[in-house]
Amino acid sequence: MAEHTEFNRKLAQVFDFTPADLQANRNGLLTPAQEKWLSQTRQIRGCGQRAAYLALGGTIFVFVGLTPFVAPLNSPGFQSALPYLLFGVLLFAGIFLAAIIFGTIRSRDLQTGRISLAEGEATGFSVQNIKSKSGRVIGTAYFVTIGPTRFRLATPAQFEVFQADCPYRVYYIKDPPAHIILSVEKLDG
Repeated sequence: MAEHTEFNRKLAQVFDFTPADLQANRNGLLTPAQEKWLSQTRQIRGCGQRAAYLALGGTIFVFVGLTPFVAPLNSPGFQSALPYLLFGVLLFAGIFLAAIIFGTIRSRDLQTGRISLAEGEATGFSVQNIKSKSGRVIGTAYFVTIGPTRFRLATPAQFEVFQADCPYRVYYIKDPPAHIILSVEKLDG
């Protein structure tokens, strides 16, 4: 039992959570420190979303706003191309907006702070090299599966702390593709 407790302390150290964090997560709550950290994560993700809106607006401006300077509006060539141009702009804007909407839906748990639970044996260990377009390795991604949920881990230490075929309970915020792990505990068994 002492070995089990010591292992859970190691999990807390590697994943940077406190016993108070774990207890709050068990009750479906976040601690003030976790709330602050998630708030910072939301702000970072919000910057990306604002950049996407800017890119969409800029592209529409280029298509629509600069068109009169490229071809006279009353020219026969422009008049015949106008339906295709509008279709292209609307199609592009629709795809872009759909991506933004689906991204917002997928990150709903991050926005609300809803805690999810994954429970099961640690399986599906994998390490993948991240390569640049030139084929040079620029990083490494670490993955482990707990129950039905696959997690991308932030550090090699997080990857190495899991023991194969041992049961764990992971409290996390769904934020595909890399869920945010709040706390982890090894279960008896």
